[in-house]
Amino acid sequence: MKVLSISFILLLLVSCKKEGAKPVQVGSSVSKDIAENNTFNDCGYHPSDDLYEDWNLVFQEDFDHDLSNWNAWESGAFNEELQYYRSENIEIKDGYLFINAKREKATGATDPFNNDIKEFEFTSGRIESKELFGPEATEGKEVVRFSARLRLVEAHGIWPAWWSYNDPWPTQGEIDILEARGNKPYEFQSCFHYGAEINTLETDAKFNEFHYKHPEKLTKCFHLYELEWSKDYFKIIFDGE
Repeated sequence: MKVLSISFILLLLVSCKKEGAKPVQVGSSVSKDIAENNTFNDCGYHPSDDLYEDWNLVFQEDFDHDLSNWNAWESGAFNEELQYYRSENIEIKDGYLFINAKREKATGATDPFNNDIKEFEFTSGRIESKELFGPEATEGKEVVRFSARLRLVEAHGIWPAWWSYNDPWPTQGEIDILEARGNKPYEFQSCFHYGAEINTLETDAKFNEFHYKHPEKLTKCFHLYELEWSKDYFKIIFDGE
């Protein structure tokens, strides 16, 4: 299985049964407009020190320095998205990653594979890890675990995502660990897509969508979202469950 580029990934762990591994310090992501009017609450969930003792930390991003581990998009995208992605909408401050969506006009490439100039009514940000990750056949690396502490935004038209893929899409698969609708603050969804031909999903791939509901708004504070990925299964973990 080929490894995937991760959008918005904060840290990656690989199963290794290693004794004495250090507990994980998870980075954060938040929308700036929400952060300016609220404290950075974490909803009270804190992983125990021994949660990751059987895992070996191979990548971590605390967003406390720069974005040297990431590529930032400078173009439009797909799925008839209305926003133009640009690096100016991405900011690091006090150990937080801010991805700012704005209502403003922009002009640029239609998408990364189409340089035709297009006009946009909104701007936003998108980053992808430069390094690729995924399960390997090597002993001790058959399972990987991705963890991110995120705070979602409640607003119509907002569709934040934390996901992975590799080109050519979707022949290398796509794992949407978290997708959220800004008008549905009590739920998020996970999706898994694949296809044997470039730019063509399998006919039943659209049904690989799973919705999760929470009794309180997910936009209220930070939650821990995780994916455990092996050759045989995907496991979505929310605040340890």
